[in-house]
This record gives sequence, C-alpha cells and structure tokens, in this order.
Amino acid sequence: MKTSSLSVEPLKVRIAPAAVFTYVEDDGDNVVIRTSKGSNDDLAAVVTVVSGQLTLLNLSANAVFAGTSLSIIAKRGFVAQQIGSFKIGTTAFSLTAGAGNDLDGLLAGLTVDLRVREVAVP
Repeated sequence: MKTSSLSVEPLKVRIAPAAVFTYVEDDGDNVVIRTSKGSNDDLAAVVTVVSGQLTLLNLSANAVFAGTSLSIIAKRGFVAQQIGSFKIGTTAFSLTAGAGNDLDGLLAGLTVDLRVREVAVP
C-alpha cells in the first residue's frame, strides 16, 4: 500500500490594522484612517472631523500610537439632493425619492467602494 504525506504550507504574514476610523467627507468621499496600534476608540479620540473635513489628527495625544503605521485612504462618492436611483453598468440601486431622506447613503459597486448619499436640506 502506498502512503502519502501531507505538508502544511505557511500563509503570508498579514498585519491587520489595529484601529480603523471612517467618515464621509462633505463631497461624498469615503475616508478610512488606519493605524497599526491602538483601538478604534483610541483612534476616534485623536481624530477631529468638522463638517465632513478632517481638521485634526493628533496621534501624539495618546502614547499607544508611538511607532504606529498610518494610512489615510479616500474613495470617491457622490452627493446630491433628491436621488431616486443610481446605476452602475446594468445594476440600478434604488433610493427613496425626496430631499434629505437618504442621508446615511448606499454602498455600491463590485468592491463596495462607492457611496451614494444625499446631503441634508437646510
């Protein structure tokens, strides 16, 4: 009887972000801030976003971020008033017609890297 042996091949080492903070800019871009150290709460405490704009990122305010790696990535989005639907290729994404009722937005696209949302009506 022939025997075979199995071996385990190690996977690539991947470093997952320790902390993630996301927000939507006033122009609809989705922004993700990632650090290799700290928790989501730690990161949220050192980030200031005012009216959809990053105004302060003060990692030195918390020693847990000493020596951290940082990435900030913005992905394009669309902002409009009274969006009824949005179409990518042949796929239509429905929203509720009317002003100011889809403020949370809708993630769309194959890689879910597009957000469509309405702006608040003053």
